[in-house]
Amino acid sequence: MRKPSKQQIASVRSALREMHAELLGWDPHVLVAFGSEAQKVQIIARMRQLGWHRIDDPGNETADVSLIEFSLDATAQSATHSSHRTGDNQKRRVRFPASFFAAFGTIAALAGIVIAIATFYTDYRMEILDKAGTPTIGQIERTYFTSGRGGRTYYVSYKFFDRRGISHEGEDPYPFDGWNGLRKGDPIEVTYLANEPERNNLTRRVRLITGRSPKEEIILIGIPWIIACCFFVCYWMRRRSS
Repeated sequence: MRKPSKQQIASVRSALREMHAELLGWDPHVLVAFGSEAQKVQIIARMRQLGWHRIDDPGNETADVSLIEFSLDATAQSATHSSHRTGDNQKRRVRFPASFFAAFGTIAALAGIVIAIATFYTDYRMEILDKAGTPTIGQIERTYFTSGRGGRTYYVSYKFFDRRGISHEGEDPYPFDGWNGLRKGDPIEVTYLANEPERNNLTRRVRLITGRSPKEEIILIGIPWIIACCFFVCYWMRRRSS
């Protein structure tokens, strides 16, 4: 089976770039992604001019993009077809397109911005409650949880009376042990602002957040940015090699 030379791969890459198509892999076959049937016809014609032969389309029914496979050998079989893969131990180099890294890098960066804003706002709110808040004993109204990709988040709803005897309600996440043991009517510590009782939180959570170290804050905010940087570095490297 003929393997393509560096010059042949460079010619293919240049031709595909002109057609806004993506070279996904080679060794020894060339794998090309296309976006429309018209582009597919154009790619096949141009690859034929370069001496490449189209072979069976890859049998990947779950792919997000449509693929065509080419070989320098007119009698070659598809290296990605399921019947051919079974007995083939040859490794293929399939590369994600640059747009893949750009998209996920952008998502990670946006997540970093959202987390940073939420963290700074929560820190600001808790600092005010810690320094100027009024502690009191409230009463649990109910407990519940929500489920998401990150697992369950536990909550406590409560009510309390301010200094003037006016009743207020609130709810707060409860990231502590013993949530299952909480019952309606149980006492619970609450901290609120005397001139704005609607701003209140569980005293225990106020102390947890204001007691976080700078290292914990940096880790919490920095992880999405580190992930974003990794994706953007991969994007830059892929653009340089294409």
